[in-house]
Formats: sequence, C-alpha cells, structure tokens
Amino acid sequence: MFCHNYEGKTVSGMLEQMARQYGAQPLFTWKRGGEVRSVSYRHFFQDVQRLAAAFDAAGLRGQPVVISGRNSYEQTVALFAAPSMGAVAAPLCFDLALEDLQDLLRRISPAALVCDEMDEELLPELPLPERCRVFPCEEGAGSVAGLLEAGGALHREQGGSPEDPALLLATSGSTSRSKLVLLSHAGLLPHAEFSATRRAAHLLPMYHSASLCALTAFMAQGSEICLSSIGRGMEDIAWFRPENMLVVPSFAALLARQSRLGKADLSCFCAINTGGAQQEEATTAYLEGLGIFSGSLYGATETAGSVDYALPGRYRAGSVGVAGPWNEVRVSPQGEILVKGKNVMLRYLDDPEATAQAMEDGWYHTGDLGYLDGDGFLFITGRIKNIIILSNGENVSPEAVENKLSACPAIAEVVVRGEEDRIAAHIWCGPKDGEALRAQVEKFISRYNRTVPSYHAVRRVEFRDAPFEKTHSGKIKRG
Repeated sequence: MFCHNYEGKTVSGMLEQMARQYGAQPLFTWKRGGEVRSVSYRHFFQDVQRLAAAFDAAGLRGQPVVISGRNSYEQTVALFAAPSMGAVAAPLCFDLALEDLQDLLRRISPAALVCDEMDEELLPELPLPERCRVFPCEEGAGSVAGLLEAGGALHREQGGSPEDPALLLATSGSTSRSKLVLLSHAGLLPHAEFSATRRAAHLLPMYHSASLCALTAFMAQGSEICLSSIGRGMEDIAWFRPENMLVVPSFAALLARQSRLGKADLSCFCAINTGGAQQEEATTAYLEGLGIFSGSLYGATETAGSVDYALPGRYRAGSVGVAGPWNEVRVSPQGEILVKGKNVMLRYLDDPEATAQAMEDGWYHTGDLGYLDGDGFLFITGRIKNIIILSNGENVSPEAVENKLSACPAIAEVVVRGEEDRIAAHIWCGPKDGEALRAQVEKFISRYNRTVPSYHAVRRVEFRDAPFEKTHSGKIKRG
C-alpha cells in the first residue's frame, strides 16, 4: 500500500518526495473570481518551503499556528508549512459559536493566525495573545499570498523527528466540551487508501480529521485535487468533474436527491466515500445503482482520521471497511473498539487526566462499540456513553435504533433517547414537515415496533419544528 512509501518521514520529507515523484503534474486546482487556477506538486512544495521560511523568521518554531480552516490555497500552504519548520498547525472552525471559538483560542494561545478575509471582522473579539502574528491570506502587508508572490527564500532545514508534535485538532464536542488533540507528523502522512483517482474533490474543511486523511491519501496517488467546500461543492463538481471524494453522509444524501431530480450529473464519479457517521443504506444503494462505489469509513480525531479502508471488491454492506495496516484494531471483551498506531494522538493538550483515561498501553479507547467479523470487516454498533440502560437490565444502542428509523423517507433527522424507562424518538421531518409526513413516520414506527424485541420498540415520538443543533463537523449534538 502506498502509505508505507512515506513511513518514518516528516511532513516536509513527504512533500519533497511527492514533488520529486509527480513534479509538474497538477496538484491543486481551484476557482477564484471566476478564474480557474492551478499549481503543480513541485510548485506547491516550493510555496510550502517559502512560507515555512517566513514562519521561521517570525519565531514560530515550536509554537501553535491557528488556521481559520476555509480550504483556500493559502491556508492549505500554511497547513503544511507550519509543521515543515517545526511549528504546530492548528486548523479551527471559525463558524463556531463565538464563545466556543474564544474558549479554544484561549486554550491554544497561538503565536500566529492565518485567516481569510471573511474572518477578519472577528479579530477584535478574539482573545489573541499580544505576541500573536496575524497573516491575512490574500491582501495586506505580510499576507500569505504576498509572501508567496515575492518568491522569498526556501526553508532548507529538514530537522525534527516524525514523532514531534505537528498538528492540533479540536474534537467535535457532540456531548461535551471539545478536547484539543495533539498529533505527530504521522497525523498528516498518508494512512488511508481510496480507489485509484486522477481527479478528486476536497470539500470537507481542513479542521475535520477525515478531510486531512483523504487529502494526503489523494496526494500520495498523484491526484489532481479541487480545493472546494461543502457550500461550493455542487458548483465545483459541475465544472471540475471529479472521480472521487470523501464527504459527510448528509452531503452524499443531498447529491443522491439532486441526481434523482435531474439537478446533478454524477456520471464523472467512480466513488463517493463518506466519513463522520454511518451512511444511510438508501443513499448507498442509489449510488451503487449508478455504478458509483460508496463506502463508509470510520475514524476519530484522535486517530487522525480513518482507521480502515473500503475499496470495490473489499467491502461488506453495513460495515465501515477493513482495518488498515497502518494501525492495529481490536475489540475489547466489553465490545469497545481500540486502536493503536503512529497515527494515534500523542495526547490531549494540557489534559493529562483525559489522556490517561483514553490511552492504555498505547491503545486508544475510542468509546465506540462494535465488532470485527471473521473476514476482518469492522461494524459499529453504538457509543458507550450513549447506551440506554432500561430497568429490565437490557442495554439499547440508540444509534442502532436511529439507523433503522432513518430508512423512513419522511425522517430527515432523528435522535433516540431513554426517557422514563422507555425508548423515545425525537424526529425532524425536514423543511416540508406537515401532517402527512408525520403520519407516514408514525406508520413506519408502528411497523418497526412489530419487528423488534419489545425493549427496542419506540414508545414515544416527539416531532420537532427545526433541525437539531450540529457540531462544527456536522454531527448532531446529543446533549
């Protein structure tokens, strides 16, 4: 597997090897102001080294460099430039609630901030240290674009170790305060496998661990990658015509719906993979009916993204693929999924207690329940923290019930909880909510209840008038 080609390298060493291997081949392509722009593997490596030299001159070695995570070319250069000169790249979601963003910045205490123009109006409200150097992306003195256009000196030092801190990511915080996950250079090295791809779309934001995992995996293949976003995804898919991408299940479902309506042409795709949550079976079936492979991948921020892979002919319906050889995966006697490997985090930032709870003898305790079948396929059944324990002693995984209920076309979003010793389903039927859709849901749940053990039956249904609140990675907040 190609991931072994970069084993033991630093981020800078990885990029240098890619530049030698792929040279003038196009790496990143994007649209700005209606104009299509593109850079090669060699050009990108040189831009990373130029910005790394500027970061080094600014005294950022060993310090966190926050990036506002907009997937622009300049921010992508910064993402790789920071660890290339010995700093730590910390891409953050700047669309968080202000108090959550402020909390993360206080805890990180960045020495530098790379931000997009749309984020600059936030600067007066951010608790940035006095020493923090602000690098605008495109305009102004000392902007990243200006530094790159000036063609300054290249950073030549290749010091540092692959085990050094290189990447800082915030967990989604779906049930509690976000943790800050510190990863080594291995967190940015290729450690996933996708179908052979000439052109890929990069839509997930760079603060999403699955996004970085897919990005470097496609780079290792020599793919041309369109820098985009979920918001621009439909438009960029139309002109770039990618063959592959990794997205969250909700976007894959949107593509399927638009395709059914004749509003999206998906004929360019050979694969659309999803991560962050289990994909609905109906979406998978529709895409595969178009000849598009669609596998769900599994991972965590603490594992720098995917711990498994899924390829045509190496996938089993309902699973999240096969554990990748870049890490070890086992299931504890209690049914918890454990992961060990160089891609696993170094620690939680400034939180030794949480680190000790999550790590044991090098094994990361994911908190997820699941099992490996006889052929090595991994299946996820729920979260330990979410398990509903009924008075009769039965344990119910809310995710298992939610997956069954999601098969109802009238249900847009659902969260299952234990309430007064009963299973309750909280449901949003989408923007076209009405009596007809709610009646369809109730009929579906009635049929469901007749097919499951009594303790799995949904005894209360609560309809919502609005969608659930989401984390920055698109997951429903369960609290």
